[in-house]
Amino acid sequence: MKTLGTLALAGAAMTVLMIGAFNLKAGPYAGRKCPIVRKLARGTQLYFHCWVRNSRGNLWVFARVKGTGTHGWMSIDNLNYRHTNFRRCPSSV
Repeated sequence: MKTLGTLALAGAAMTVLMIGAFNLKAGPYAGRKCPIVRKLARGTQLYFHCWVRNSRGNLWVFARVKGTGTHGWMSIDNLNYRHTNFRRCPSSV
């Protein structure tokens, strides 16, 4: 699975907070399937751009770390957010 790269960073994004310390991943899978981009601390703010449901049925968001150019994938279970109309990532992801 490819990452979205900088194309997904254009347009509106919603800010979400990390509920614990978790790894930002290069793809929407936990474990060794996708490399770690960066470990993020509890309370880190992310700009949420879109989401996917991976082949295991888990929801992941593509996001950028606030104040940086670092972007990657985070399980939605690791985020504090209010339900809203989230945008699904392009099917080419």
